[in-house]
Amino acid sequence: MDSRFIWTAAAMIAVTGISVVLVNLTSERSPIASTEPISHVEIPADQPSVAKEKPQEPERYMLKAYQGRIGVFIIGREEPEMVLDVYVKFLPEYDRGQLEQGVEARDTTQLAALIEDYSS
Repeated sequence: MDSRFIWTAAAMIAVTGISVVLVNLTSERSPIASTEPISHVEIPADQPSVAKEKPQEPERYMLKAYQGRIGVFIIGREEPEMVLDVYVKFLPEYDRGQLEQGVEARDTTQLAALIEDYSS
């Protein structure tokens, strides 16, 4: 037989075996959904209700010049959450000025857009 055929068949068998193992691992972790409705849930009196808890405000972010690069800060914190591999000195003068003052992102969607803008 041709050796390429043997190697191709062996690779297909290996991929199939790995796929079966991964599917089994994934299905074992998945919770089994119950078809019966939940009629009553008791919350102990000493436990706060989830509905009564004040919703947490989403974190806001600030992009600022940090040690020559762009730092991503959570507003109110001194240390950056991450430092981008974008050097401020190579950006246009307007962008450098903005980053010295800080550029706020109201949510993660806007943060991702700003990071994309400065990175490209």
